[in-house]
Amino acid sequence: MGIVERRIRDRQHRVMEILDASKRMFQSRGFIQTTMNEIATDSDLSRRTLYLYFHNKEEILLTLAIQTLEQLLSETEKNERQETTGIKRLISLASTYRNLYLADAGNFQFIPNFTNCVRSLGGSHPIVKKCENLTNELTGKVTQYLEDGMKDLSIRHIENSKKTAAILITMIHSFIQSVDTDNDLLCIALHISPNDFLDESFSFIQHYLAATN
Repeated sequence: MGIVERRIRDRQHRVMEILDASKRMFQSRGFIQTTMNEIATDSDLSRRTLYLYFHNKEEILLTLAIQTLEQLLSETEKNERQETTGIKRLISLASTYRNLYLADAGNFQFIPNFTNCVRSLGGSHPIVKKCENLTNELTGKVTQYLEDGMKDLSIRHIENSKKTAAILITMIHSFIQSVDTDNDLLCIALHISPNDFLDESFSFIQHYLAATN
């Protein structure tokens, strides 16, 4: 391995360490309370070194969002080939969301702070642009699944599939955020596990969209 390749590998490794530490901090302390100093300490870096990789915690959060969206899209593309109808592809997408959340709740720490981070960095920021492209790609997939479902008669007629796709994604994100922020209420007071809550929520979406015979 040459010097350039080694430097690239070392930089990628350091970025992953920073992102992993940030994810832990955001999950335990919350995004607003977490500081760059704390992230640097948890990453075993100096503050100056941390700023060589990220200028602020907003860039870190949106980079975590990019990771999650890329993984979500990758898993969705693998699974969609196995499903034969539009409604089944949507159910598969919802299941991918659920599995990613249950595997690591930190994957979706970006949801409640996403909009504020985008506003803070500005629309021309390359990380924001990347997030926008991935979000559009995800919306495009959901739109296509809705249109496929209307064609194969597994989904009822929808006037504006793109608008409905955006609403569905927002609903899924809201369900996940509810589980993440109201976990004690769900588990202790209502005796509902996060898994059951998400399953029931996604079942609600399925029944709302399903075509009636």
